[in-house]
Amino acid sequence: MRWQPPKGANVVGEYWFPTDDPSVVAIVEAEDPATVEAIRLAWEDFFEVSVFPVVTAEEGLAQLRQGMPARGPS
Repeated sequence: MRWQPPKGANVVGEYWFPTDDPSVVAIVEAEDPATVEAIRLAWEDFFEVSVFPVVTAEEGLAQLRQGMPARGPS
């Protein structure tokens, strides 16, 4: 109950599922992937931890646009 995220980690949100198994989704911002890895290592003895890097919808759309071939007039 006294755990604090490591320096460089910004916990944006934490959501607990109302189930018999302890299930939590935490949204964490960090510039350095090692910061997120430190969080995973802190909890892996107690929970199965999966990490999924994500971007905002706007960032994802921009990445898609950059990868799309230019289209001429239809």
